[in-house]
Amino acid sequence: MFEAGGKWGIELQVNLFNLEKENEVDIEYVVIMVKHGEEWILVRHQNRSTWEFAGGHIEIGETPEQAAARELYEETGAEQFSIVPIAVYTVIIDDAPGSFGKLYFANVEQFAATTI
Repeated sequence: MFEAGGKWGIELQVNLFNLEKENEVDIEYVVIMVKHGEEWILVRHQNRSTWEFAGGHIEIGETPEQAAARELYEETGAEQFSIVPIAVYTVIIDDAPGSFGKLYFANVEQFAATTI
């Protein structure tokens, strides 16, 4: 468990669980920590001015693994990669009920070609 608070006037609690927790809860989103060689890859959130790990909500009929691969491609352009699950987690802000997500690590070998 990680807790932070005070400076921004909010209380934040992050809980990590082993992967078996997925059988007990509804996983609503995925987050992918992405590395390419020695570089960490972050994405700029379209509605905020922050740099974040790739991720997003799981679509209807999609498994968490399918969502992670889709979000990784959509947000970074990664075409060749390996991806492994790390943990199930929840974030609780100011005692509000938290939703559950699944955390992944991806090692990207190749990104899609871009044209300028």
